[in-house]
Amino acid sequence: MTDGSNIQVDWGHDSFTLTHTDAGDGANGGVILNPNDGKARDMALFVESGVLEFMMYVESYGSHPTKRFQVQMESTENIGNSQPYFLPAGFAENEWLQVRIPLKTLFTHPDGSVDINVLSNITKPLSLLPEWVEAGDTLQGMKYTLSGVKLVLN
Repeated sequence: MTDGSNIQVDWGHDSFTLTHTDAGDGANGGVILNPNDGKARDMALFVESGVLEFMMYVESYGSHPTKRFQVQMESTENIGNSQPYFLPAGFAENEWLQVRIPLKTLFTHPDGSVDINVLSNITKPLSLLPEWVEAGDTLQGMKYTLSGVKLVLN
């Protein structure tokens, strides 16, 4: 989990639920899945056909002003992250929906170039954050569940 807000995590058999409790004004946070071996993964061979896939259910967007989530993959500190992918406003509210994001989408810049440095040094294959809030806004009351997180590498 990222710092910035109090997040309660409830683990299920094949899912986990995050609830933002006591989220302060302008505090941010979410979930980052980080393999515990500390090794960077090279996704270059899979950029054309690979997909990040998971199921998501949002019980409540709480007080979040945009009702949007940002998805990305993260690399080592000095290299950077993939391009952010924003789910539509209100996505998966009170229903299970599948998220399928092609790796090419995550690693292609607006000018069409692919960021090979980030692509070949992934340390955190999923970063899911409610869209960043500023002072005056809060994540208070947000509650969402993720299940079946996987990379489909063809």
